[in-house]
Amino acid sequence: MNLAYKKSGTGQVPLVLLHGLFASKENFHGLSRKLSDDFTVYALDLRNHGDSFHDPDMSYQVMAADLAAFIEETGIAPAMVFGHSVGGKTAMELALSRPELLRALVVEDIAPKRYPPRLEREVRALAELPLEEFTQRSEAEQWMIKRLGNPAVARFLLKNMASEKDGGFSLRLNIEGIQNNLDRLLDFSQSSRSYHGRVLFIRGGASDYILDEDLPLLQSCFPDFRVETLEGASHWVHAEQTENVAGLVRGLL
Repeated sequence: MNLAYKKSGTGQVPLVLLHGLFASKENFHGLSRKLSDDFTVYALDLRNHGDSFHDPDMSYQVMAADLAAFIEETGIAPAMVFGHSVGGKTAMELALSRPELLRALVVEDIAPKRYPPRLEREVRALAELPLEEFTQRSEAEQWMIKRLGNPAVARFLLKNMASEKDGGFSLRLNIEGIQNNLDRLLDFSQSSRSYHGRVLFIRGGASDYILDEDLPLLQSCFPDFRVETLEGASHWVHAEQTENVAGLVRGLL
């Protein structure tokens, strides 16, 4: 059950990019382009996303095992790994369980902790999306905007809607698997483990995912860490401040 990926760049250092929930390797197009001179970039689709396989289990342990298998089978260890949100927790789990596979770690806007319930409305909307009723993508967009009230979020989620050869639509996400594992994805068990390689946390100044009160936890898990805050950015820092994020990643070289 291999992960789908897109390879780009000619740099000597391998860099693996892991997206967040509801996203895919395509969301890293801009960042991959900015880093292509310094790295050979591998943008992956996590299980139950994009072109990767579907599976009912979405624990961070199995997703880190997917990532470990990819790094080993591709022969790119030790690699630099960049993970956003759910991808960031997956990357942290790999660092804590298989540190020999990593050269350095970049975590975008997520902490190794349990978060309160969130994203339930978005998951439910995708699960209840009546794909069979739509003949045009715009109809699905209007349905989702009416359901969520946020056009930007609606359009982001509908990047997962694919056109079928018969004229219908389908979801590239395994939304049932995500829905059944949402509580596990909000959680994270670090179990007093630590990773002593270099770790860069990038957080958005307008985001509440990494708080100042989380810094002692980051220190206990990742002693050689630093935090960079990009003011004005929300949770999707790499999409909103691509050049700044690329500069921070290059700085780890």
